[in-house]
Amino acid sequence: AVLSIVENIPREIRYISDRLHYGVREYWATPEETEASGQGDCEDLAILALRRIYDATGIKGEMVAGYMPTYSTWHAWIDIAGILYDPTTGDMTAENAIPWLRYDYDFLMWVIGA
Repeated sequence: AVLSIVENIPREIRYISDRLHYGVREYWATPEETEASGQGDCEDLAILALRRIYDATGIKGEMVAGYMPTYSTWHAWIDIAGILYDPTTGDMTAENAIPWLRYDYDFLMWVIGA
């Protein structure tokens, strides 16, 4: 039920790299910036998903960064009480994701200034 809050993100927000979108290697956008532009990278979509879930339920999840063998690259997804979800693709990512770093909700909101 919690994931139903964010299941439309892959259709609402177009994936774009930070280099193309902002002209920099890495930038973590606020949820408001991502929604206003209609595009973002995997961290932006993860942050947006976490905010929507928090606003609707009060649940504070985590953004997980790690390696995704499926994509052969580094990626970000969310963890909501042990449920792993990729708001970039709409897939569950527990199968083959290799987590490296975890960022809790309060830390993320502090970093992006939200």
